[in-house]
Amino acid sequence: MRPLHPRQFPAAAHHPADPQAVAAANKLATWPAATAPNQIWVGDITYLALATGHWAYLACWRDAFPRRVVGWQVSGSLHTDLILTAFERAVAICQPPPGLLVHADRGSQYTSDTFTQFLDRTQAIASLSRPGNPYDNARKQRCGRKVAPQKTDSYPAQSPVIPSQCILTARMRTPAPSQADAQKLEP
Repeated sequence: MRPLHPRQFPAAAHHPADPQAVAAANKLATWPAATAPNQIWVGDITYLALATGHWAYLACWRDAFPRRVVGWQVSGSLHTDLILTAFERAVAICQPPPGLLVHADRGSQYTSDTFTQFLDRTQAIASLSRPGNPYDNARKQRCGRKVAPQKTDSYPAQSPVIPSQCILTARMRTPAPSQADAQKLEP
């Protein structure tokens, strides 16, 4: 394994938050700890520096009880579709009951109308971190540590985006969606 030289995060990749968006309260802080799967899911986006100098983004949703990744998606952009596709995959595979607490930071993807409407349709309860408080995100920050940097370096240099299978390691313990599941999620 060769070291990955530190790279500056791409300034243009950040999407400004919608000033009209209403952020959900931080319900995770007062919610009882999960005692079974599909009670609390936490989401995060990890920036992946590619050997080509480009960036890819890994969105993942973790179940707080077994601490397993239940849904993930990799993309070359930070659009809402990144987290939405990962969440849709998790819902398709895990089929959580109504009342699932879904916690994330206050990124524009999580406060978007598209995502909040999907949460409403699945009868999930939104919870967002307090502004500027990194401690609220402690449960979800572990997802990015499971990414294998040597895998991103070994992907062919001509491609700006790496396929999902090249990033995730066996330590994530969540299989990629089956071909049938993936086809259901395609637009």
